[in-house]
Amino acid sequence: MKIRFGLWAAIAALALSLLCTAASASLAQTVPEGVAAAVVDSRAPGGLGQSEALVAILVPLGSVGAFVVLVCAGFYASYRRDQTRHQTIRAVLERGGEVPAELLRPPTPPRSDLRRGILLIATGGGLIIVLRALVPEPRLWTAGLVPVLLGLGYLLVWKIEPPAPPSAARAGGDRIE
Repeated sequence: MKIRFGLWAAIAALALSLLCTAASASLAQTVPEGVAAAVVDSRAPGGLGQSEALVAILVPLGSVGAFVVLVCAGFYASYRRDQTRHQTIRAVLERGGEVPAELLRPPTPPRSDLRRGILLIATGGGLIIVLRALVPEPRLWTAGLVPVLLGLGYLLVWKIEPPAPPSAARAGGDRIE
């Protein structure tokens, strides 16, 4: 679960970073050549106003901050889940009971290449649409092809790979997530 959450958090942070970078790049095109947006005087002819300079600084910082928050949230959720499981094991042992095998090694859900493929294709398609509509950069939309092609790879694996036996699917099989 934590690997899946980490993957989606990274994809969301990457998409947010791409949008923020593209927005700051389009804003930076309005800055006179050789002058940084943070030092442009709003009273100078052709200079950026205070709000535009603030946006040029906060947009990249916000994208990096969003990435850090998403990654930290994933680690914290994993930490809390493990902490709860450890408290349950400790309580069972203190009562003198036997710890069930499910608590020591919880079964992993079966791997669903079809679901992953569809989600990645939809994510990539949405990213392509957003980048084409909002960003004036002509080829930036191609960043959306990465999740689309990954999704197509998952669909190909789903189609080619034989289905797992029912007992392996319930126990999570021998696949590593």
